[in-house]
Formats: sequence, C-alpha cells, structure tokens
Amino acid sequence: MTDSLFDVVWDDPAPKARTTDPDTSHAAASSLEHLTERRQAVWAILSQHGPLTDEALVTIYDQFSEDGLVPPQSPSGIRTRRNELAKLGLAVDLGLRGSTMSGRAAILWHAVNP
Repeated sequence: MTDSLFDVVWDDPAPKARTTDPDTSHAAASSLEHLTERRQAVWAILSQHGPLTDEALVTIYDQFSEDGLVPPQSPSGIRTRRNELAKLGLAVDLGLRGSTMSGRAAILWHAVNP
C-alpha cells in the first residue's frame, strides 16, 4: 500500500503538543506513539467523516479498504479499534445518537484531535 488514507490525513505522525497545552493534550500526543496502523486508519476515517455510528464507520472503512487506502480488518476489528481510541481519549461519544440501518439508536463517535 503506497498511498493510504493515513498518509493523506496524518501528514506528520509525530505526536505534538505545545508547551502551553494542558496535561491532557500531552497525554493524548504521547498516546499516538502507540497507535497501530489500523487504529490510525479508524481515527482518520472518524476525523474526516465523523461523527459516525459504528455501523457507518464499518461501511466507510470497508469502502476505503476495497480501494486499498486502509489495511483490511473485520467489522469486529474496526469496532475494537474504535473502542481502543475511545479508551485513549481519541474518540468520544458526543451524547448524540444516530440510527442504524434497522432504525435503532446508536452512539455517534467523533475523533478528537491530539
């Protein structure tokens, strides 16, 4: 994969925080060092296309994966990566709800910029 969504969105993957930023910003920047390529891809999609439900995230991810822009992973893997991002504070529940294709309410997830 030469061009990936990650390459387009994340021009410089080195974590950054200004010296005047709060401790939480420094913690988030440091946490980026541990992101896998798959987490980075999920974060990039949430960042560019969010807020998204998990269902919508999987749909968009699969489209980018078919085009070779992100590494392939299962729907369960995509949801797991989104959950990891939430635990790292890089994806948040906005308190808003979207709908699944079956009409059920679902959390809208939003990417947090490090």
